[in-house]
Amino acid sequence: MSSMFGNVLDDALIPVRGVVQLSTDLGVFLDLRGRRVFVPGGQTLSAVRRLEPGQVVTLQVNRDYAIREGLVA
Repeated sequence: MSSMFGNVLDDALIPVRGVVQLSTDLGVFLDLRGRRVFVPGGQTLSAVRRLEPGQVVTLQVNRDYAIREGLVA
């Protein structure tokens, strides 16, 4: 099954769980185990708009991006 990434398959997405620090039209800043990271809106299938600070979320993130940025252990 294909996703909105065009060249990324749904099985190339992995869950990333964190606490929302700031959400913008460009993406979301999350606190991941005490580390602040930015996830661009184009790297996730999850809606990043309207996320509230302090909210615990699990985003479906492009696997390559998550690994490259150290978002997964």
